[in-house]
Amino acid sequence: MQIPHVSVNISARRLAQTNLLAELSELPIAKGRLCFELLETISFDDLQPALTEIIPAVKALGIEIEIDDFGTEHASIVSLLRFEPRRLKIDREIIKPIIASPSQRRLVSSIVEIGRSLNIDIVAEGVETMEHARILKDLGCHLLQGYALARPMTSEQLIEFCRMKEGDFQRQADR
Repeated sequence: MQIPHVSVNISARRLAQTNLLAELSELPIAKGRLCFELLETISFDDLQPALTEIIPAVKALGIEIEIDDFGTEHASIVSLLRFEPRRLKIDREIIKPIIASPSQRRLVSSIVEIGRSLNIDIVAEGVETMEHARILKDLGCHLLQGYALARPMTSEQLIEFCRMKEGDFQRQADR
């Protein structure tokens, strides 16, 4: 099973460190295989001058940018326009009530449409049930993340999970 990319949270303090770009440029990373998740709790306005310089430089190294936990804190439409993230992760608190709440489904649909208009993939966090997954697929979310799909696991468990899934895919291809 090929893993398309790995996303890691990065703190505002780490983003602002002067040696970050030098360290990243030494890593043998294929373009699009590493993604930095910026937590929405980062105050984009407070860090705007630093982010305006560092984000394009990080992206030039082939590292993608995601906004994590969208809908809970500081990110705005302006920050999406300014930083052009590759993906936007909708916080689980927005996803959780969509099964029973038409207004929450409309909200998620609106976020998906914003992403589509800006060429940003939308990730739904907190997908707890297959009913969540069905609704989110129907709303146009690009990627789903949550317990309905897999539980958190150690690196050893991840390797075994990937081997098992690869075997499943191979058996389906052989049919």
